[in-house]
Parts: sequence; structure tokens; C-alpha cells
Amino acid sequence: MLEDGLDALRAEIGLAEIASLIERTARWVAPETFRLLPVWFPEHARRRYFYKANWSEPQLNKNRASGNSSHKYEGNNNANQGLTLALGLRKATRPNWSCCHLWGVDDASFQRSNDVVSDHRFYSCIGNMVLLPTPLKARAISSCARP
Repeated sequence: MLEDGLDALRAEIGLAEIASLIERTARWVAPETFRLLPVWFPEHARRRYFYKANWSEPQLNKNRASGNSSHKYEGNNNANQGLTLALGLRKATRPNWSCCHLWGVDDASFQRSNDVVSDHRFYSCIGNMVLLPTPLKARAISSCARP
């Protein structure tokens, strides 16, 4: 069995070097923008259900193979859009960059769900997010979980 790719990377580059890369490449929203509009989509939060415009009918995803429908829920789309717009960008003009939330961790082993990600006050708060080069996002998350 091949070793974990993150372990292989960790053997070649230390946590301090990774932190330095993140520090040099991360894109934050200007404090002035945050003060003007800190929360961009307060009606959304991660893992919360989507509703149609009248807010009484659920938006559904339909499985084409089985025909079964399930309630559609928010992944990271609206927070990602809020951060992108707050930075004055469009998704097409930021290839290989990922929206990364900065959360406290309820469970350092990442075995239980983190409740704060479902909080409408923080989910699309642009001061709670940073744009990272996509490869660093995965590494930054794993670095927090494992020394």
C-alpha cells in the first residue's frame, strides 16, 4: 500500500514552511470591505436546506437513475461566492484558488461535525474566510489536525 500522500509531503516540507507559504499567498478581504458588509448571504449556512423563492417549497435534487428526490442543501457555494465578490473577483478569474473557512474546531480528530459551520452568523462572514491556492487548502487543514 502506498503511504498517505500528505505524510509524503510532510516528510519533505515542514509545518513552518507550509505556514510561510500560506502567509505569503493567502488573499484576505480588505478590512474596509468587511466593515461595510461583513455577512454576504445571511439566509444561507452550510448543510442547511435550500428553498424556492417563496421559502415554503423545498428545492429538490432528483436522481436520474432511481427517480428519487432529496432536499437540496448548501455546500460551500454562497460563502465562496461572497468571498469572491468581496475580493472584487469572478470565479472564472481565480483558477486554482479555494475558499477556506477559518473555524474553531469542535473535534480535533474531525470525526464529529463542526456545528459552527452551520451558523448563519459566520458562514458567509468574509472575515471568516481566506482564498488559498488549492493545494495549500488541503495541506493547511491536515496540518491543523496532525502535528
